[in-house]
Formats: sequence, C-alpha cells, structure tokens
Amino acid sequence: MREQHQGYLIENSKEELSSVPRLLRANGLLSTGTMEFYRIPCNIEEEELHLKEQDPCDASALFEKNRAEVLGTLRAIAGCVMARFDIPRKNGIDVGCGATGGMIHQLLKGLIDEHTWAEVDLNPRAIKTLLERYPRANAFEGSYHRVGNLGLHENLDIITGLSSLDTTQFIEHAIEELQGALKKGGYLLHIQDVRPGLGTGWRELRRKGMESPYSAELLDKTSNENAVFAYKTPNEVVTTGELFRRALGRALEQNSRYQLLMNDWVRATRKLEGETRGKLYYMNILLTVREPVEDASAVVTVARKVS
Repeated sequence: MREQHQGYLIENSKEELSSVPRLLRANGLLSTGTMEFYRIPCNIEEEELHLKEQDPCDASALFEKNRAEVLGTLRAIAGCVMARFDIPRKNGIDVGCGATGGMIHQLLKGLIDEHTWAEVDLNPRAIKTLLERYPRANAFEGSYHRVGNLGLHENLDIITGLSSLDTTQFIEHAIEELQGALKKGGYLLHIQDVRPGLGTGWRELRRKGMESPYSAELLDKTSNENAVFAYKTPNEVVTTGELFRRALGRALEQNSRYQLLMNDWVRATRKLEGETRGKLYYMNILLTVREPVEDASAVVTVARKVS
C-alpha cells in the first residue's frame, strides 16, 4: 500500500522495503561469522533481573543519536499509521519507555495528548534518567509481564511501545498481560526501529528446528549479538528485524483477544530540496547517500482488543 502523508510517501508491505540491506551487502560492509548463545533466560524472573541490571543510558544514547537524524520521517510513519486506523490519542501507556522516552516525547510528540499518558520501564535507572529529562512525565517502574501490579485493568484505550517488545523471550506472555490493561476495542501500537536484541534470532531459529551455533551476517567481526544483521537458514537469509516482525505478528494472531490489523515493514521517504546528500535509516543503521532523499523504515504492528 502507498499513500501520501504530510509531504512523505508512505509504503507498507510484508517484505522489507529498505534498500539498506542491499547496499550493505553490495559494498562489502557485512562479514560472515557464527553466533552461539550461552545465556538465554529460562524464565521471566531471570529475564527481568538481567534487564534491571543493564545500564539503560548507553544504548538509549546511541539509538537517539541516529534516530534524531530522521526523526521527522519516523514521525510521519507514526502519524500515518495512527490516522489510518483512527488510533486513540488519549488515555494510554508506553511500555519499555527507556531512558529517553523516545515514543512519547519524540515520535508521538504533537500527535497525542501526552498529559493523559503514562510511561513504564522495568529499569529504575531508566525511569530516573527520564524524569530528570522530563520532570513532568508520568513515569514509573513496572513490567509489561506484570500489568496487574500496575493497577491497570481494562481501563486503557491505547498501549504503545518503541522497540520494547523485542527484549523479551516470552512475547506471548507479554501481549497476553497487555490485553488485560486494554478496554475492549483498545489498541496496541508497537514500532520497531532498532535491531532486535536478547535472543530474537535464537528463539525464531530454534522454532525452525535449528540449533546453535548459527551462521550469520555481521555488521562487524565480533561475536556480540548486537553485531548480527541477518541469519542464514537452509531456505533464506533473514534479517533480525524480519524475524522479530514474524514473531510478534504470530503471537498476536494466535491470541484470540486481539485482531491483528497491521504487521508490516513501513517506509517513509521525501526529497530533500537544496541538499546534495541524503540519509537512509534502517534498524538504527544510518547511511549517508548521494541522492538527496530522507528514507526511514520500521516494523509497525497494530492490534485491537476484540474480547
């Protein structure tokens, strides 16, 4: 599907729309290596403990730095999707908000009534940093795996997440918990604009019957999971972003409380008048190109609670 939105061309598809994967391969910017997983949480409690111990600021600063270069384009994606599905602009909560509150204070700024929104993150340092930056934010510590502990029960119109549901190995449990906070007819909107972490690849490849170590395309020659760009399977080379898209879409389709409305790659582009260079943004990879165009892609998922 293609449409114009506030000067941007918006396209969506089940197939990846960005030219970044092709450019990285064509210019030899990906190397081949193997990835072996040693520490995968065996339960939600172990996963949450690990997330609480992470320093939330390093990753958030890196994400924000690249995201800021194409923020208007990412806002166009969010605004187009919200308008297309008539997604509520009030009475929401953002889960996994991180130290920068990127969803509420950046992507959705001006699109929602942020005074009626709350922000939640499991990591106490993330909440502390967020409140130092936005003192009036309604932000508090909490987990999307324990919605009942937040005092929410079928009273929200909208739940949002920006690159947050990729951090769990227990995604089916997370979306089941989240529906408990939504009114009937309420919406879940998730935008994934950074490479998924914490075992997205491991989970999906295990589901295909493949065992570690895995053959991978890497953005650098380390064995760090964050370096993984794509995995090689017997039938395809599949990016980590695509693996996450499939995982989240499948979990929502299998949950009878939701109607899945969108689970697509969405791309926004616009010409840069008077410029000699352009920017391509894909899963928090930022490339400078000769064509004067701004181009950003993300995985956008929209679901509505139906029962």
